[in-house]
Amino acid sequence: MGLFRKLGKEVEQFKRTATEAAAEDGAYRCEACEAEFAAEYDQCPECGAETVVPTTVEE
Repeated sequence: MGLFRKLGKEVEQFKRTATEAAAEDGAYRCEACEAEFAAEYDQCPECGAETVVPTTVEE
């Protein structure tokens, strides 16, 4: 069972890292829950709201 537990922990770490990286590079965000995404969605995959808008990059 140790192998599966280790693999499960590694998968969870990968998911956290991927989510954090996507949020850092988020080109779109949900106005309702403030989640950020790299791709445009018609509805927020986190909360289901239809308020996904492009983020503005301040230079």
